[in-house]
Amino acid sequence: MMNDELLSNFVEFLLFVVDKPGVYGINKVEDIHFMCAGYQKALNGGDKVNDFLFEFRKFINEHFESNDDHDWVRLIRFYSASDRHSIELFGRLLNEYLISFQSR
Repeated sequence: MMNDELLSNFVEFLLFVVDKPGVYGINKVEDIHFMCAGYQKALNGGDKVNDFLFEFRKFINEHFESNDDHDWVRLIRFYSASDRHSIELFGRLLNEYLISFQSR
């Protein structure tokens, strides 16, 4: 379960960004990826967030049945019809991941 406060804050932030991307100037999934990288850098040692994103990457690769290990952002972009759709797809996959993550 997500009992770690840093991880909970990160997930809440991601969900808010997906819900209201314009508030943070997010226009496409690549912007979310850069935002996550900045968040990780700011935490400087947020192992739970790093682990969460690593597992999210594995989840996305499994979801799209990728035989290779691709960045989640590239797979989502590949399966997106537009910039807006890439954000929507990220949000849907994030919610699916959270459900699987919480059941561990």
